[in-house]
Amino acid sequence: MRVSTGQIFNLGLESMQKHSVDVMNYQTQISSGNKYQHASDSGLAAGLGVQVQLNKSQFEMFKINQDHLSATYASSETEIQSINNMLIRAQQLMVQAGSDAIGAQGRSAVATELASLKVAIAQAVDAKDANGQAIFKSSIDQIQAAPHITLDSGILKTDVTNFNDSSQPSTTTTIDRLMGAVIDQLNGKSAPPSGPTAKQTDDMAAALKQINQTLVKVGVLTNRLDGATQMAETQKTNVETERSQLLETDLATATAGLAKSNALLSAAQSIMAKMDINTLFQKL
Repeated sequence: MRVSTGQIFNLGLESMQKHSVDVMNYQTQISSGNKYQHASDSGLAAGLGVQVQLNKSQFEMFKINQDHLSATYASSETEIQSINNMLIRAQQLMVQAGSDAIGAQGRSAVATELASLKVAIAQAVDAKDANGQAIFKSSIDQIQAAPHITLDSGILKTDVTNFNDSSQPSTTTTIDRLMGAVIDQLNGKSAPPSGPTAKQTDDMAAALKQINQTLVKVGVLTNRLDGATQMAETQKTNVETERSQLLETDLATATAGLAKSNALLSAAQSIMAKMDINTLFQKL
């Protein structure tokens, strides 16, 4: 089959155009850092890229939730520890007031300190965070901290204020009510001043037990949050790596491709130049 000069010229021109486009594409990849400039460059990469971006946005949402939960649990732990310390002091005062040697005047002094502790505990129970939101919640929601992991949005207020009555475990009472009754008894509000009853002492122990259990609950939630955060960070890193491999330019590959395309373009240009010199019209 005879190949005409025109055919050779057209093939050479197509080669130059193709390699010119390749050179520009590699240059754009290197300068922009993006492997693909348009969705049409790779339909599969575009689709997967959208999914990867959605996953990235999801992990950003998880980070916001994690920070919120971390702050909530930290505030809860601080307030519960404070309440625990005040209840320990109240328990010590009740033991002191139970001694007959203390007398009415001593019991009155104990009642005054207990009243101060009662107010301070109430303030801790009603404490608010930096955003003006109650630290202890009237109801609990579930907040997603990582894929397939949800955690309590905080600690119920009743977990802090309520405890099981020592004589009737199925019945709950409150720290505020207990301390109020002890103070009234020490002051002789409805009877001659006297020390706390055995039941009141047992109730204070039950209240302390409830507070300690709530403190343990916060610790468990904090540990679960730490685990969820680590898992989410690992998965986020995997998503970022996937995104990088899928959409970002591999400089080594792009640089090698640019060098190869430049070489092929130069070769095509050289051939075209020689053809131009040796055309029939120049020989005439």
